[in-house]
Amino acid sequence: MRRMMLPSYLLTGLVLAASVAAAPAGGIRGVVAAGVEPELVSEAFLNTEGPLGSADGGVYFSDTNGNRTYRIDPDGKISVFREFTNRGNGIAFTRDGDLVWAEGDGPRILKRTKNGFENLSAGVRLFQPNDLIADDKGGIYFTDPGPRPVVPGVKVNVYYIPPGGKPIIIDDSVPRPNGITLTRDGKTLIVDAPNTAYALQMKKILSLSGLTAGKDYEIKPFGATPQRLIGMREQKEFAGSMLGPPVSLVAKKEGFVSLGSVQQLIGPYQAAGVFTQRAWAKDHRDRLVAFLSACIEAQRWLLNPANKQQVIDLFAAQYHLAPEIAAEDYDISIAHPGGFAKDAQFDLRGFENVLKLRAEVEGQWGGHPPSPDKYYDPSYYQAALTKVK
Repeated sequence: MRRMMLPSYLLTGLVLAASVAAAPAGGIRGVVAAGVEPELVSEAFLNTEGPLGSADGGVYFSDTNGNRTYRIDPDGKISVFREFTNRGNGIAFTRDGDLVWAEGDGPRILKRTKNGFENLSAGVRLFQPNDLIADDKGGIYFTDPGPRPVVPGVKVNVYYIPPGGKPIIIDDSVPRPNGITLTRDGKTLIVDAPNTAYALQMKKILSLSGLTAGKDYEIKPFGATPQRLIGMREQKEFAGSMLGPPVSLVAKKEGFVSLGSVQQLIGPYQAAGVFTQRAWAKDHRDRLVAFLSACIEAQRWLLNPANKQQVIDLFAAQYHLAPEIAAEDYDISIAHPGGFAKDAQFDLRGFENVLKLRAEVEGQWGGHPPSPDKYYDPSYYQAALTKVK
């Protein structure tokens, strides 16, 4: 089972968090009390999945290969609850107390009510629904992960069924979405500050799905990128954040799932730059050009394939990374578009998007972004580029 979370690079993007670990001696908050040892109940099943606790202390679970749903009552007695489940996997209670199943061989999302069964995904072509979770608004999230191993070109999705509605795709970027669950409050996202680049990116991305800050979710300032990952590890009420490499790579290794990158979801974005007052730049032109020349030469060294291992070693040392994470960071930041730019070039389209987002999301400049020329003067960079050629 997994919980939904939001990353970010210059290839920034949304983290879907999903961390599963063995129960430590200190317990797992909200799951296993400290000092409690797991107890084997039975081995008389073919493939157990989808455990669901009930209010009376019982547990429902699926045996997908046996095509059955079982129930363990509070006294430990096991009984067959439902037969012929079409490889039913994930199980959940709706807001109204009805049970719903993700039926892999249906393939469908089936709800059991006092009046019988209802196919909630009728008319929608699914591959093999796997897991689901109901929210407190009466909606249902579910995954349709596709074949294993992943088959290139086969589209797989995460869906949401609004109350009384049909399934809609909410994400198609996860290579093989499997388990899914919600955070405790389902709507607290953490940022470095509420009006910085990552926060604006997050608000824009969520608005594309009709979600509004203050109404559908809350934003909480929490600190820089490494601190936000720590926060998501330790505080389950934090539903997500924007994380950039290498921290986003560490998060994925720990089980957090990326929902996509900023470039994929909202287009190019100039994530970093060097700024100064125009008057200072004019009075210190030679010094500024020399500084930019050094930046260009340093970038050329980083991007030179002959220096690959040295760059990876540098990443590992500077960011305290495992060698495999440093190598992946190199691949993303150096070898793919969206990372370090050739000759440290300024991304004008990305900067235009910066201004556009600030106008749109924050209402700055009366909602009308100014021309980049107001803040960008390429003459110093051009002089530096000429100097190092």
